[in-house]
Amino acid sequence: MKEPKSKHCLLIEDRADDALIVQKQLAGRPDLGLHWVKDGDEAVEYLKREGPFESMPRPDVILLDLRLPRMDGFQFLQWCQNNGPQGSTPVMILSCSTLPEDMVRAHDLGVGVYLTKPINWSRFNRELSTMLSQGAGLRANTPSGL
Repeated sequence: MKEPKSKHCLLIEDRADDALIVQKQLAGRPDLGLHWVKDGDEAVEYLKREGPFESMPRPDVILLDLRLPRMDGFQFLQWCQNNGPQGSTPVMILSCSTLPEDMVRAHDLGVGVYLTKPINWSRFNRELSTMLSQGAGLRANTPSGL
């Protein structure tokens, strides 16, 4: 019988190829379950445990792309600050955007880790391990010091 996963990760990514790459990267972590949704709207449903997500576990970490259809990553972060799991679920950005203003905006919305694609997998694994062990969630909206 399979051991139950002790930690759960929510991946919010619209591109199936990028989601598959993350899934392969996390395959070596038998303690970590991965759940994938394709946009911010589905992520909100997941966190509210609505519709097909009503029996899903609460994520211990969220991996978020910024450029998403419907509700984008920034809108999702704003929802988290206003309505969601404030201070309880750490978020790591996985984005192709290298724009400083995107990085500052994500930081201002409470994100502590911002990685650009293509992902440096050594840093990804190091940051993910830290986030899972510390459990630090979204910060309050504070001026950025980036």
